[in-house]
Amino acid sequence: MGMNFTAYLSHNLNEKDITTLCNELNSSGQERFPRTKMFIKDLQSNNTRDIRKEWLVSHDELGGTIELDGPCGLHLHFQRECVL
Repeated sequence: MGMNFTAYLSHNLNEKDITTLCNELNSSGQERFPRTKMFIKDLQSNNTRDIRKEWLVSHDELGGTIELDGPCGLHLHFQRECVL
C-alpha cells in the first residue's frame, strides 16, 4: 500500500534551520518531534516495503523552495512565499 503526502509550508526558517530540522527528525532520540516520529513509525509498520527510513534535504534555488523528503512518501516543501 503506497501513500504520498505533500505539504507546502510558508516559513521564516533559513537553510541551516531546515537542515537542523532534518537532522533532528533523523535522530534516534524522542525528545524532539515525538508525535511525528510515532506517526512515521506507525506508517512504517503498515508499509513494510518502504525501505527509505531517513529524511533528506533538497534545494530548489530558482523557486526558493527547500524540500524535506521523508519515509513513507512524506514530502515537506518550505517556500519563502506561499502562492496559491
